[in-house]
Amino acid sequence: MLAAFWAIGILAVSGPTWKREPTPFTQDAAALVIVLKVTPTMLAKDIQPSRLVRATQKIHDLLKLRPGAKAALVAYAGSSHLVMPFTVDPNIIDMFSQALDPDVMPGAGDDPLAALTQAAALFQKAGLGGSILLVADSLPPSQLAKMGQVRRDTGIAVHFYAMAAPKGVRVPADSPPAPPLNPEAWKQAAATVGADLTVVTVDDADVAELARRIPAAGQDRFRQAGGQRAPGPEGDGGRRPAAAFGCGTARHVAAPGADPAGGFPAGQIRLPGDAARTGESGTGGETMSRRIALLGLFLVAAVLAATRQCPAAGQPVLLQSELRQPDKIWVGQRLDLLVTLLTTSSFAGVPRFDLPKDAGLAIMADDAQPILGTTTIDGVAYMSKQYDISLFPLRSGTLTLPAFAVEFGYLGDAGQEVDTSLTTTAAPITVLDVPGADPKLPFVTATDLNIADQWDPNPGKAAVGDAFTRTITMRATGLPGLALPPLRLPSSDGLAVYARQPRVATDTARGDYIGKRVEVFSLVCQKAGTYTLPEMRIQWWNPATAALRQVKLPPVTLQVAPNPLLDAGAPPGVAGGHGRASAWWWAAAAVFFVGAGTGGVWLLRNRHRPRARADAATEKALFRQFQRAAASQNAPESMRALTRWFDAADPSQGMGGLSECIDVFGDPELQRQFAALEACLYGKEKVPWSGDALARRVAAMRKALRRRRLAPRGQGQALGPLNPSFFGGAVRLPGTMPPVAAL
Repeated sequence: MLAAFWAIGILAVSGPTWKREPTPFTQDAAALVIVLKVTPTMLAKDIQPSRLVRATQKIHDLLKLRPGAKAALVAYAGSSHLVMPFTVDPNIIDMFSQALDPDVMPGAGDDPLAALTQAAALFQKAGLGGSILLVADSLPPSQLAKMGQVRRDTGIAVHFYAMAAPKGVRVPADSPPAPPLNPEAWKQAAATVGADLTVVTVDDADVAELARRIPAAGQDRFRQAGGQRAPGPEGDGGRRPAAAFGCGTARHVAAPGADPAGGFPAGQIRLPGDAARTGESGTGGETMSRRIALLGLFLVAAVLAATRQCPAAGQPVLLQSELRQPDKIWVGQRLDLLVTLLTTSSFAGVPRFDLPKDAGLAIMADDAQPILGTTTIDGVAYMSKQYDISLFPLRSGTLTLPAFAVEFGYLGDAGQEVDTSLTTTAAPITVLDVPGADPKLPFVTATDLNIADQWDPNPGKAAVGDAFTRTITMRATGLPGLALPPLRLPSSDGLAVYARQPRVATDTARGDYIGKRVEVFSLVCQKAGTYTLPEMRIQWWNPATAALRQVKLPPVTLQVAPNPLLDAGAPPGVAGGHGRASAWWWAAAAVFFVGAGTGGVWLLRNRHRPRARADAATEKALFRQFQRAAASQNAPESMRALTRWFDAADPSQGMGGLSECIDVFGDPELQRQFAALEACLYGKEKVPWSGDALARRVAAMRKALRRRRLAPRGQGQALGPLNPSFFGGAVRLPGTMPPVAAL
């Protein structure tokens, strides 16, 4: 009889179906690969909270403007790594981007060429077209020519997103040293590569500009090939078997004939015999096939349930499940499900519980400390293991605890290990609303609740561009961290709020759960004004005392002052590569410079010498600070002092950063000492460095730069930005030094 039921089920499931197949190009959206630089300089806080954190926030905002479009994430430092392949779920990219940190990168360095090459390969492998967005605070000039070659060879649009603040922005004292934004160098880089350029802004203007420049639809290979989808890597029109990929509980499986490039609607599996003509009959056949399939599956499930859930006494293994329910069950109240495994021999291994998901219940299984015992059923002696599984209803109403499988092992008659799987019994649960509770507010059921609200820095006065971090920590006794409710902090015009991934943990003490949930919010001041965050209320129901209370977090007021260096109304960055300035802008600039020419000549004649003396005194004082820090062998202070001197003196006259200046100067000892200083600060392995040697070689470079700056015009050739031979010395060959950040 069982064999007959199986045959019916197999025939029902394998029956053919007919349906209309929609065109695969109606849901095309241009794909986007985000290439993110993850180096120590990205931890600089000239952009708050930091360049890296702000970059992830901007990526979050951009993906919100591209619903349904595919996106992938690549991270790079000294090497390039795929963080997330193409997905249409922006939350996954948001989660993984927040976890990036220079400490998790395998090697130090700066290799955007490898990341750009990997991003282009992703498009080729998936059979897609689209754009690459490279987010960085600087680019090494030595790689720009090859990056441009990659862009031209692949034909993929490249967009640069400069993530650094301009010179003069107030930087917190605890910020790692990093060069400021170099607009001219970024423009030159965009022109060399053939990329668009957008510079980060304090408001959302940069994200809006990126969304406008990066196409959101219709840029796949179907349109690039003139209406025919270009074949995939295996020459089958882009359709090929793909391996299953899972993240968390979501798992997408592509069968033979599926669409790994994602051109077809989600969830559709195309069978070889699917009908594709409009109006083709087949509705009756489809309905009949579904009925047969449902009937067959029902019969098979009934047979399996009868054989598993109602085992007869005397079998080698049994399973018993019991849900203990009190008279009244409240939201968040703990319930105990006792699962008992029995065997006539001995157990082998550790059982695995296939706990249900998304049933409106938070389920915690303590499979580490079962209760061992023996029992007799119908005269047969059994050895038993009892497990206590805790359930916490997350909402009111009628819920159902689904049946789930338990896999475990036991010893057979010959002493061999035998694996088996038995199923528990489903159980309904009626959950009541707490009298007087507001369904719109967060709700916690616990015997004890503590909430801590911390700000960094303390709220109060701020300026445009400043950022605050608010951390709310909830600790509850009698409740796991999974059952604690999420908190929300609303945004407002001028004050952006970004919620990081919550940190959830559960401890046990004397058999009771102690749950913890940490919510972290970043608040970025985008416009001047006064902002008041409303009071936050959390409901707390104590089932032991049947008391309902409210825990209140008071309102907070932020006063944001204007910041001339970060004007929210400024244009969203500068356009390079493909951008053009309008004619009226040039005309206005010409009128301005002609009008200011006469006054400028007078100012230069009368103020040049005192101003030069003041600048020279400032430069000299900053250089002495660097010499003292280097002599004390203090690595962090030496790097900060060296960076401050370089930024104030501008010895390279806008043609590069500190790393490039040292690299192009061509002094091997200076390069070696500076690399050792960087490794001491940022590297995983500490490298010995000499402060005296570094100070001597920097002094020699300073002297050479001063001679070049004071040289009369006409004695040397005027060189453009990013020219590696502006010292007049030999040009360093590519590959002779590790990549360094230079923009």
